[in-house]
Amino acid sequence: MKTAVDRCFHCGGTDLQEQEVEELLSTEDQTIRCRVAATVCLRCGERYFDLETIRRLEEIRAEALFA
Repeated sequence: MKTAVDRCFHCGGTDLQEQEVEELLSTEDQTIRCRVAATVCLRCGERYFDLETIRRLEEIRAEALFA
């Protein structure tokens, strides 16, 4: 899903691109790698996720914490 970002909040760049990225989720004793869609600033690399992706990453991390 595309995010509503049209300018990077970090550097002000406007060259943003939808990409599949690897996000690392850490708990005290493990690291989980997830491939997710993000809007990425091609100038500085800042990543923006849509709300659905953020919620799913939070769910995965919570499941890992209580497993």
